[in-house]
Amino acid sequence: MMWFSRTLFFTFATLMRFMKVVSFISVVVFVALSVCVEAQEASYITKDIRFEGIRVTKTSWLRTYMNCKEGTPFDVEEYERDLQNIRNLNLFFSVSGEWIVERDSVHIIVRVKEARYVYPYLYIGGFKESFQLALGLSNINWRGKGATLGVWYRYYDRSSLSLFYKQPRLPGSRWGHEEVLGVYGTIEPLYFQDAKGLALYDLYNLASKAYYWMDINTHVEFGGGYFHEKYAAYDRSAKEHLKEPLLRNKFLFQISLTRDSRDYSFEKVTGEMYQASSNYVYTIEEPAFPFYSFQLEWRHYRMLPKMRVNLASRLSVAMGTNRVSPYLPYVIDGFSNVRGVGNRVARGTSLALINVELRRRLAVVPWAILQGVAFGDVAWLRDAGTPLATWFTPSSNYSYVGAGIRVAMQKWYHVVLRVDYSWALHTTRGASGGWVFGVGQFF
Repeated sequence: MMWFSRTLFFTFATLMRFMKVVSFISVVVFVALSVCVEAQEASYITKDIRFEGIRVTKTSWLRTYMNCKEGTPFDVEEYERDLQNIRNLNLFFSVSGEWIVERDSVHIIVRVKEARYVYPYLYIGGFKESFQLALGLSNINWRGKGATLGVWYRYYDRSSLSLFYKQPRLPGSRWGHEEVLGVYGTIEPLYFQDAKGLALYDLYNLASKAYYWMDINTHVEFGGGYFHEKYAAYDRSAKEHLKEPLLRNKFLFQISLTRDSRDYSFEKVTGEMYQASSNYVYTIEEPAFPFYSFQLEWRHYRMLPKMRVNLASRLSVAMGTNRVSPYLPYVIDGFSNVRGVGNRVARGTSLALINVELRRRLAVVPWAILQGVAFGDVAWLRDAGTPLATWFTPSSNYSYVGAGIRVAMQKWYHVVLRVDYSWALHTTRGASGGWVFGVGQFF
């Protein structure tokens, strides 16, 4: 028995020494291979970058979104990331690439299939009690530098018209800019201390802002604008409180920080987007009552391989000056945040929002990709002048679930037709659910 124990101990000790030797050799080999690979990668220099399939887009502007530079060491991961960065511009039907080794140099070839950049815009959306129509014409790659120049007309209770120009990033620069000139008309609810009314709302707006890019995914926006507002009583309740049209001249100042690391592949989206923004509004007629607001938004997209679905989620929290006023900043609305709730059913001074979708590809045909969607929309609205503790209570909650269909058109660039049906789980002032249709993903 003693002999067996000593033999077992000796065998175990020998095995442990052997494992230590193997581990040491493995570490040495791994380090040696790593050094060799790094040395091999560092020995390749990017000699040139060539683009194929370009008709309109300026290659000097595309290079702004690439980490690979001519005359610098070639890195495979940076090369793959550059191809995805170009896909994320949403200007091409397809993007592929190739890198060719020649002695100690690498030749990079980027192949793209350009979309048609000048096209008419049509948006049709609605539900049981409301209808929205927008028509426009825009160039989403103006002068081949990713700028957007366009005009659109919208009917939403009344008519609106807007001219806009947007150049998010200038070629070879970290700066960009955007300008908007618009005339908007709608019918908006006004909130008085003891009643709610409807008013004809007219807005004349001129705004401009600048972009500064910290890196490819992160940028700061800052700017402002002037707008002239006019409220005229529309229904009996508003006429009792608003005897004459209400005129306001306002100046808007805004700043935001955005990090967008989303990757796009046809109808599928992965990655995240974070945004923090703040607004300040000064009213000439009411200098003692400025308005402040702050908003945080997070969007998350990921693929769930086992379920073969694309999970999409949005979380937003917005707070404004908590003052009783006829015109409140945040709204519960079926077009923008809670599907099936109705048309601008309530307004308040703070809004928390959660949207979740499960998107699954159902079929592919030559002209479209068919996608099925299950969703949930939940919101909490804080009434003007109420304590913060009343924000997240049952009386301020709107909860809806539903399902729908998406048709991602392959012949018309970046066009998605959307039809949803929702049911109310809990609502304070909204509808019990219903059909909602529109163009584009909901978020």
